[in-house]
Amino acid sequence: MKNRIETIRKMVGWLNNPERDGGFWLPNIQRPFVWNEDQIERLFDSIMRE
Repeated sequence: MKNRIETIRKMVGWLNNPERDGGFWLPNIQRPFVWNEDQIERLFDSIMRE
């Protein structure tokens, strides 16, 4: 699998696509938490590896 460079905006759009399995959304319980830049980067890195 080739590595691809994607923007966070593009990835969020892909994840929230309702035509693709209803999209992915954070549960209400997680919304008040704020992640730092490193945590966000690791999340998207793990998603892209799947």
